[in-house]
Amino acid sequence: MSKAYKFLLIDDDLIFLRIAKFQLQKKLDVDVEVFTAANLAQIEERMEDDYDMVFIDLNMPETTGWEVIEKYKDKLKQPSCTALICSSSIDPRDKQRAEDMSDVIDKMISKPIDVDLVKTYLD
Repeated sequence: MSKAYKFLLIDDDLIFLRIAKFQLQKKLDVDVEVFTAANLAQIEERMEDDYDMVFIDLNMPETTGWEVIEKYKDKLKQPSCTALICSSSIDPRDKQRAEDMSDVIDKMISKPIDVDLVKTYLD
């Protein structure tokens, strides 16, 4: 039996969360459980658990993705966790900052989530 993966999507856009969750569950050829967090309280609750992959939006009303990364960097940089910034940001400073944090962030990807790219991070 193949490994069951556990993903977390952090984003304030509820439509994006619904679509991304559906795509990850239906288009990946693995067993995956997808959790979502759309606000600060949900982020804090969800980050008590461990995940195989965490997708983090940068621009949210209650907090920024950078603040989430800073607060949970020890959890995100565990070898068992792939941390991806998933954002619509085109600011080159965001891309550079993500590259500078390569000990925590595996990659910065654009929305929508590219399922084929996600597959490359699975065992």
